[in-house]
Amino acid sequence: MTSSSLFLAAGIDAGMVQRAFGNDVALFKSLLVRMARDFADLALPVSLDDQGSRDKLMARVHQLKGSAGMLGATRVSRFAGAAESALQQDRTLAVVEKSLQQLASALTALGDDAVSLLEGELDPTPDATTATGNGDDSGNLVAESSELRPGRCAGRVP
Repeated sequence: MTSSSLFLAAGIDAGMVQRAFGNDVALFKSLLVRMARDFADLALPVSLDDQGSRDKLMARVHQLKGSAGMLGATRVSRFAGAAESALQQDRTLAVVEKSLQQLASALTALGDDAVSLLEGELDPTPDATTATGNGDDSGNLVAESSELRPGRCAGRVP
């Protein structure tokens, strides 16, 4: 599998990654791990008991939308935006929960697929035909790659 197809499988826009990070694969990988770790709780069941909980959740999904967008994780960014809109528009609990389930599924899929990105050495060039890279810190990132699997709970949001 080429680097481009690995990025595509993970829901990451390789062209966006190339424009934003150039050849700094280590920075991209470290930010991907950080995003997955920082937002892993959004793949778990959440409470929407009161307006304060909804507001806090809306701020978190807004932050995730931006972080995912900056990393080229377009699928996660799109679902985070949909969840944010549902919360902003004070949609019914069923609609919000469905949006959160889709987001949880996208986060889990990103984590599962991104492990392949972290375990291999990559050339960030979108049209690369072989996976090569600098390999300077892949050991640390591979050890952290298990954090990209947030609870392995796709679809378990209330």
